[in-house]
Amino acid sequence: MMAEIEKKWAACIVYYQDQDSLNNLLNCLESQTLKPTNVFIADNNSKEPIKTNSFSFPVKVIRLNENKGFAGGANVAINEAINNNFTNLMLLSQDVLLEK
Repeated sequence: MMAEIEKKWAACIVYYQDQDSLNNLLNCLESQTLKPTNVFIADNNSKEPIKTNSFSFPVKVIRLNENKGFAGGANVAINEAINNNFTNLMLLSQDVLLEK
């Protein structure tokens, strides 16, 4: 017998200078049947600050002082999610699109 899917989960996103792709991903997350409880974005020292719309889930941006690459940004976003008591995570890059 399969265990029920945990409804509390966090999306961890690694971001660098592509606001349009990030907006598309956040809109895809918003359209999911099981939306994330929180979204944590590690910004790899982009030139422009991230702008986010209102979503049904909180979005926290962690701005890094240097570009740590995908793995470094992933570690930051994942650690932030874990520090906020999440055990179910989805790691995404900003250019991922999800189907409904």
